[in-house]
Amino acid sequence: MENVKKDNSKISKRIITIFAWVITALLSLMVILLLVFGLSSIKQGKMVKIFGYSYSVIVSESMVPTINVSDIIIINTKYEFEDVKKDDIIVFYNPNEQKNIAHRVVDILEDGSLQTCGDNNNGLVDGFHVTEEYYIGKVTKYGHFLGLGSLMMNGRVVFFIALAAIFMYIIVTEAINIYKMSMKKKHEDKMKEIEDNKKKQEDELRAQLKAELLKELENEKNKLSN
Repeated sequence: MENVKKDNSKISKRIITIFAWVITALLSLMVILLLVFGLSSIKQGKMVKIFGYSYSVIVSESMVPTINVSDIIIINTKYEFEDVKKDDIIVFYNPNEQKNIAHRVVDILEDGSLQTCGDNNNGLVDGFHVTEEYYIGKVTKYGHFLGLGSLMMNGRVVFFIALAAIFMYIIVTEAINIYKMSMKKKHEDKMKEIEDNKKKQEDELRAQLKAELLKELENEKNKLSN
């Protein structure tokens, strides 16, 4: 029974180790994809899109005070156009100005298009009505994020590479720690197994000596009786 428990424990530890390595590999792949697609998008002047989300840095004052210049916005690019409601902040492409814009939805028109306006535009709505064709996604988060937006505005590619390098360093370090912990646990298990075997042998030896002693005593008792 004890051996079965040990085998089950070893199997569980191996599964946990394999799972940790798989997670590490997936995170590494994610960072590589983020770097490759990010640099490609930046080179083409497009937004970075990873797993249904994107980000951008605000460069105008049209959404002040809600969203300020150099703030970072996180965009859910999988948020359906028909699910957009009044007062949502969305990102869309304006072909007239040939740029992406983040503005608030102030009305949903009869034809289904969206009327937008910047919070800082004194109620002056955008002349361009957003249709599904030019809709990019809904803004889900925004903020200063410790000034990262300013850094990205001044050196976006350099920042992106640095960020990916930091992630890679964290992942590699974590992988090394997992490996070390796994090897340490393996060594501890081996030492425990040796100790258990040693104790088992000592117990068996004691039991054997005890049995021999009892047998010897029994023999002596029989001799005295005769």
